[in-house]
Amino acid sequence: MPISLFGYDPKSRVEDSIGSACNFKHTFGGNADDFGIRYTDAPLPLHLVYRLDLSDPLIPLDLPNLSFLSLLYCFNYDSTCCYQVISDTEVRLITPGEQECFFPPWEAPEAFSLEKTSFSAKRYDPTRADDVMDWKGVYGWDELSEDQRKIALDLASERTFLTREDGPDDDWTYADVIRSMYHPPFSQSRPYHSCGNPDCNDDRLRVIALQHNVVSAELIWPGKHIQTIWEMCEGCQCIVASNQCG
Repeated sequence: MPISLFGYDPKSRVEDSIGSACNFKHTFGGNADDFGIRYTDAPLPLHLVYRLDLSDPLIPLDLPNLSFLSLLYCFNYDSTCCYQVISDTEVRLITPGEQECFFPPWEAPEAFSLEKTSFSAKRYDPTRADDVMDWKGVYGWDELSEDQRKIALDLASERTFLTREDGPDDDWTYADVIRSMYHPPFSQSRPYHSCGNPDCNDDRLRVIALQHNVVSAELIWPGKHIQTIWEMCEGCQCIVASNQCG
């Protein structure tokens, strides 16, 4: 794809390489049944996209009740979905609950071909403008110094068609526009989804995983230019899975 996983304390990023084996049991695709994964409240099963081995110290997710985390997507539902990983083998679909008759718009297999994958750490320095402006939609830019902020604005002017006139008010500066409207690596904007879990009183979602290159991702979106995004609620650890067109 590849996929990036994001850590927040400290801020960090790792990226996978499908087909590359390692000492951990990370996988792309595969049939959920073969891993013993059971779905509740799901008329049709979700597609297993990744299964992450949380014993790998590179995985920047602290989920002490789990040994594996399943990254799933709702190809049968034509909508953003929210699901809760109860255990390594039990997943509860929260939203949506009904199948869309004409989705997906391609002949999705029941399961994607099983592949091994491995992760490697990638540089991310929240004080460097070049790093920050690659991932501003995930982490923001609050840790940049004044000098680095100026460099960041120069980088933005080279990468986007946004101008000061795109701001909603005449008193907006170019910096205001970039702060509020420039959200790389997302092809549209930073996702701001609600948790969707009616039993959760905490609604703080963080992007934990992203298929970030807007390319023809033939492994899961054949012939489409689409990003796949997973966010996690800090309160109940529900996961919201969505996509954006490039």
